[in-house]
Amino acid sequence: GVSIHSWQLIIGSALALPLQMMIWSRLKPWTRPGVALNSLLFFAAFCCAPAIFWGWSGAAVGAGTAGWITRSPQLVQLVRHEGATGVSASSWLTAAVVSGLWVIYYSGERLWPVMSVTAVAGLVSLSIAALAGWRHRQVDDVFPGYGHAIAD
Repeated sequence: GVSIHSWQLIIGSALALPLQMMIWSRLKPWTRPGVALNSLLFFAAFCCAPAIFWGWSGAAVGAGTAGWITRSPQLVQLVRHEGATGVSASSWLTAAVVSGLWVIYYSGERLWPVMSVTAVAGLVSLSIAALAGWRHRQVDDVFPGYGHAIAD
């Protein structure tokens, strides 16, 4: 973002990096080598392979596709179950904002396929944030103060 003077990429990266590092440290991939290997294979399939065949745009489309594929189980879980324990609405809202910033950048560059998959990933993130926030509010109605501790 800095090298191409894109405020969308600078802000998006500044928002996403601390959140991604926190998630990574909490998941402790070094304690579960099988999960880490599966993630690496997923990354190779959705980012590296498309980059080899179609260049940067292929990698970006692959990453965007991987984004909404990996978000979908969380959304399905929230739709199927009444609670949202352990789901941070603010984290998912941040992910939606970051996706939105990328969409702005991609539309300015006229990278329509990349913009489309990133928009879908952003909409899934926004849906998760909205549903988790709504579920946390329901908990607040039953147990005042309880939902804020989970959501924040």
